[in-house]
Amino acid sequence: MAAPVLGRPEVAARGDLNVVAAGPADVIDQVQPVLDVVGCRTWRVGEVPRTANVVKVAVNYNIIHALHALGESVSLVERHGGSAAEFTELLSSTMFGGVVHQVYGRIIAERSYWPAGFTLELGLKDLELAAVTAEEAGVELPSVDVLRSVFADALRDVVPPGADWSAIAEVTRTPPEGP
Repeated sequence: MAAPVLGRPEVAARGDLNVVAAGPADVIDQVQPVLDVVGCRTWRVGEVPRTANVVKVAVNYNIIHALHALGESVSLVERHGGSAAEFTELLSSTMFGGVVHQVYGRIIAERSYWPAGFTLELGLKDLELAAVTAEEAGVELPSVDVLRSVFADALRDVVPPGADWSAIAEVTRTPPEGP
């Protein structure tokens, strides 16, 4: 069986991770008491263990897209005189009430990328896992190359090492250099 988890370090410390489990039902049943200690919910996603890993990769791929969209949206609002904090609160209080927009929206608005819950380097690794997983299945992910470029720019030019992966927001957020 496989049982990757979803959640930042503070979520893990509370035992509130979401567990993505796949494998024979009887095997998952046997380890469920352990999964209940670390997680608030176990999501059973199939009989083939690798399916759990693919689901985890797909979740992180969605998070990467959300982080990038938040960065671009915050940049747009700020460049027109708006408040990043107000904007991300609006998003997370209305149309995008999930954990990604609430937690990462605040981190991006405050530029509080340290300590990292999940580093830029790990985010790029997960982006590459999504690309490989898609290629194996013959699925085209047109945004992968754009996101690779964003991560490369963040790691090379924009953000000091060890930053949270949400710091990809700084790629579009950093004001352009003058002439």
